Amino acid sequence: MKKKLLVIIALFCIMGGYSQSDSLVLKNGDVIIGELKTMDRGVAIFKTNYSDSDFKIEWDGITKIYTISLYMITLQDGSRLNGKIKTSGINKVNIILDDTTIKEIDIEDVVFLKSVDNGFWDQVYASVDYGLDLTRAQHLR
Repeated sequence: MKKKLLVIIALFCIMGGYSQSDSLVLKNGDVIIGELKTMDRGVAIFKTNYSDSDFKIEWDGITKIYTISLYMITLQDGSRLNGKIKTSGINKVNIILDDTTIKEIDIEDVVFLKSVDNGFWDQVYASVDYGLDLTRAQHLR
């Protein structure tokens, strides 16, 4: 009996480590918990554990946002910020920057956001190119 209880407790601890902790409150009062992946052109992509496909939610349909993930945020004036985003009031959000300073902006000023992971492998990319030139002059190749 004790072994079964320990296994169940261990499974809950492991699942807690993988839990998604971003949440959105929609205009109709629904709360969605998961991971906010991106927002572009007024549409937010939100991933949950209980759905095979990601949710697409209109940005103006969201009233409150609470995230713990880091985001690259582009504002309407073209400035870019890296940080967490949380609702601070009606149509206002706080962007908590890496150095723990807080910047309050209108939610309509956010035009793009993308989830960022600061891990090494997320910053590495590679590319391979292959080229072949063939020239024919005086029947030589």
